[in-house]
Amino acid sequence: MEGDLTLNDMTADPLIALLMKADGVESRDLEALLAATRRAEVERLELHLRRQRAEDFYRRLDLSLAASSRPAKASRPGN
Repeated sequence: MEGDLTLNDMTADPLIALLMKADGVESRDLEALLAATRRAEVERLELHLRRQRAEDFYRRLDLSLAASSRPAKASRPGN
């Protein structure tokens, strides 16, 4: 099998179904666990992205402020 399993694929798989039955796990329990995991992972990735964007913004701002605070080069006579 290639690619990721859907929830239906997982619960239809005989081996997974046997494991779930042995562990007393219902399909709805697995679905709730996967949904909670998905939400937590999305929150983690969003936080990482916000931090990275903020770091990039302030790095560019620092570079811009440093460049604007440098004294302008005086032009030489005859140039």
